[in-house]
Amino acid sequence: MLWEQIVLPVRLRHWEVDLLFAAYNTGVLCCPAPVVLVAHNSNPYSRLPIPWSVYGRSRHVLLRLLGRLSARTAQRVVFVSHTSARIMAPRMGVAPSHVRVVHYGWSPPDEADLRENPQGLDLPERYVLTVADLQPHKNVETLLRAFDRLGAADGYPGHLVIAGGRKDMSSGYARRLFDILRSLPCRERVHFVGSIPHPSLDRAYQRAELFVFPSLEETFGLPLLEAMGAGVPAVVSDWRRAPGGEKDRFNVGPEVCGEAAEFFDPTSATALADAMARVLHDLARRTELAEMGIARARQFSWEHAAREMLAIFEEVMTAARENGRS
Repeated sequence: MLWEQIVLPVRLRHWEVDLLFAAYNTGVLCCPAPVVLVAHNSNPYSRLPIPWSVYGRSRHVLLRLLGRLSARTAQRVVFVSHTSARIMAPRMGVAPSHVRVVHYGWSPPDEADLRENPQGLDLPERYVLTVADLQPHKNVETLLRAFDRLGAADGYPGHLVIAGGRKDMSSGYARRLFDILRSLPCRERVHFVGSIPHPSLDRAYQRAELFVFPSLEETFGLPLLEAMGAGVPAVVSDWRRAPGGEKDRFNVGPEVCGEAAEFFDPTSATALADAMARVLHDLARRTELAEMGIARARQFSWEHAAREMLAIFEEVMTAARENGRS
């Protein structure tokens, strides 16, 4: 952040840049050129009572300050979903005329890669998959309790595979997850496999019986597109089903998935277990979700996202040239 605010402005003047694309939440406050800022981190603007560490809270305070200042000096602020734009733009102080939305894209995996077995992974025969960094807003503790209920009440014999996060599991949140897991009868059927590279992750999606996305907050959620594109039926958090509804909450699952998912209240392990059971035991529903998911994922393209970004760049550049002539 110091380099971005002190060194980068000097280099931008030396390079005589026409426009700065600030792609990661903060921009150069004293930029010699117009700025297009992308804001895709909801955590600094969250109002949910999420138990962040002291470091996490301090970092969010700094990111929130820099994000607001960056948004006010940028010519356009791009959000990756309409949901995040609706909630974050007012909290960042972005004028409505400066708000733009460009969704993330999805690209089908290479077929040759999918024919290979996941490298370095010993995956069980049957499993439910989630892909998430081990951070409090990912709501993995609710998933652990729901999976335990699924086995106890429903008799599901498969496993739970949690991909993402560091393999050493040294974060405070990860330690809390392990404390919860040790108390659950399902502990021998839960596997934290850490971060895994593509195409191993693509293959892991393909082999899963079910994909679960339990997050409390997301601005988009790329694993949703990856799972739907792989033809895996998805069970996705939906604040509309929680007490109090989705007011002022980052409820991005319905926007990304449309009707191509089974939704549940993210505050309830029972609701999540019931949603998983409904899909696992209903072949027609699984087939329907898989087919709708593939069709939905194909609506999101990186080429389309690139074209939309280029149009925003041209819009800002044209306004800068007209202002320079006036």
